[in-house]
This record gives sequence, C-alpha cells and structure tokens, in this order.
Amino acid sequence: MKTRMLLLVSVFLSAAVLTVIGGIVSMAGGQNAYQATATAQTNADMQATLAANYQSLLDQANQTINQANSEISNLQTQLQQQSGTPAAATTTPYPILADQAGAIANNVTGEVMEKIPRLVNYNGQAAYEVVFSNGNVYVDAASGAILYNGVAKAKTITADQAAQIAMNYSGNNSVAGVVTGLYNGEPAFQVTFQNGEIVYVDINGTVLAIQLPSSLQKQQNTQQMQQQD
Repeated sequence: MKTRMLLLVSVFLSAAVLTVIGGIVSMAGGQNAYQATATAQTNADMQATLAANYQSLLDQANQTINQANSEISNLQTQLQQQSGTPAAATTTPYPILADQAGAIANNVTGEVMEKIPRLVNYNGQAAYEVVFSNGNVYVDAASGAILYNGVAKAKTITADQAAQIAMNYSGNNSVAGVVTGLYNGEPAFQVTFQNGEIVYVDINGTVLAIQLPSSLQKQQNTQQMQQQD
C-alpha cells in the first residue's frame, strides 16, 4: 500500500513535468511560424515576448515540481506516523538505534521518555539524547552504555527516606537521628542509630559508607562530615 501511494505521487510528478516540457517544445516549434506571420513587431519585440513566455513556462514547471515534491514528503511523513516507526530508528550508522536507546534509558530511570531520542554529540561521542520530564539521559550510540543520567542527578530524597535506606542497608531499625551535611565534599545524610552506628547516604539515595560503633571511627567521620543546620 505504501509503495503504491508513493508510486502514484511519482507518476503525478513525471506527468506534470512532461506536460510542461511539452509546452516548451511546442512553443519552440511554433517560433518559426510566429516569426513568419508577425509583421507588426520587430525582431527585438518578438524575442522579448518569446523569452517572457518561456520564463513563464519554466516558472510553471518549477512550481509543479515543488508541489509534487511537497506531496511526496507529506505522504512519507504520514506513512511513518501510521506505521509508528520513527525515522531516526531506521537511518543511523551506529549499532544502537533510537528506539533501543529509549528502551535502555526507560529501564535505567524507571520512567517513560517524552519524545523520540535524537542523535547528538556528547563530549565528543555519538550519543542519543533521551528526554524525560525531570532530566535527560545520554546513551552511547555505539555500545548502549549510559554516558550521563540526568534523571538520577535530579532526584533527591528526604531525611525520612534516607533513614529508611540506612535501616534497610544495615538491618538496624533504631534510628536516633538524621542530619544533613557534607561527606567528602558532597551533600549527604548522616543517619545515626541508637547503638552508635552511622550510615551515610547521598541525596540520590546511595549508601556512601557505614561506621560501626567505635570512638575512633566516630572521630574520623566527624572530620569528614561537616554538619549543617
């Protein structure tokens, strides 16, 4: 069906061009008769008239060609939309296709991308930019590896969530308190348990370190953790 529709548009284009060319040829053929019967015009007037008519036919031919090309382009777009196949997924020189990059990013973030991924240059590498509502993910077009996960960077957890993560990680449910601060220069939560155990969780929910109850370890981590009010 798609091939037949494209063929019909192509036939239309060919017929239109042939019609205009035929008019030009007929006009050229009738030039001698015109010159033989014209007595009131000078040769300059005749040439000017012929040139104007010739240019008019050329303009008509160009307009017809442009119209036919536009019809073909619109038809191809409609066929792609009806088939649900994005153009980027079928025209890439890289092993990873656009729909594959989208699936990889969806799986990593647990969310659904907002539009078809586009091929971009990411720090000198060919990559797909996958757009989400809260950030972009860049997928290597050659290997499918995640080059940057802006969605994960945009996600921040609360103190209660940090406490829950620390409890799940340590198996200790007796939380004494949660404070925010810096751990090795990065924003983090310090979750302290009643037995003196401390778990450090970054703002994205990743456990950075765990400190067992020990006065020496408490002293070392106090130097690393700069508490903020």
